Amino acid sequence: RTPEDCEREAREAEEVVKSLRAKGRLEDAEQLEKKVAQHRRQLSEYKQVRDTSRRTDPSNIDFTDPTKEQVEDAKQHGIDLFDPMVVEELQRLQKEKAMEEEEEESG
Repeated sequence: RTPEDCEREAREAEEVVKSLRAKGRLEDAEQLEKKVAQHRRQLSEYKQVRDTSRRTDPSNIDFTDPTKEQVEDAKQHGIDLFDPMVVEELQRLQKEKAMEEEEEESG
């Protein structure tokens, strides 16, 4: 399941909560609502961890949206992450490296 699937399921569950309330099943609605809230917290934590790992893994750096730390680190090495030509070259190198790694794994 993807995070998008989980989001969709949470939205569907929220609709069920509304339906339960409309039918007067307030206790059931409250229990489901608590589960949905817990599910959303877990999903949020997962996304935060996933995004953090993606942004710190050199093979997954988004050069079009660098973190402050990445900008500072690049600046210390004479690299301007706000220069479109630099960003384009870094993306090319990143893609090239990923392709090499894929070839090594399959070859």
